[in-house]
Amino acid sequence: MNVYDFLKHTILIVIPASILVCLVLYCIGYPQIALGLFIGVAGGAGKAIYMTYSAISDVSPIISMFFRYFILGIVMVLAIQISIHSFFAAIVGIFFVQIVFVMEQVRASSLGGIG
Repeated sequence: MNVYDFLKHTILIVIPASILVCLVLYCIGYPQIALGLFIGVAGGAGKAIYMTYSAISDVSPIISMFFRYFILGIVMVLAIQISIHSFFAAIVGIFFVQIVFVMEQVRASSLGGIG
């Protein structure tokens, strides 16, 4: 499995799970947290996609770092404009994507799937 396969598998796990959690949060009366989580997951997925693209396409490390932090900065500014609860939910969403991505890589490496 290459990195793009891990990324696709991660996105296929994270997006439906986050949509389900956002819908539950919205239905029980926490729309700001649901929106913050959704923004965070979208930003975390965008960061992961760009990180993978820059690693494979041999982009300069400085440019890659700038754009990754620019994506995260946009996510955090959008979330803080909604509310402080939305801001912390966005941070959780960003870390959720990264944690699932690392867990998938560890699982595949323990099974001998990285090559």
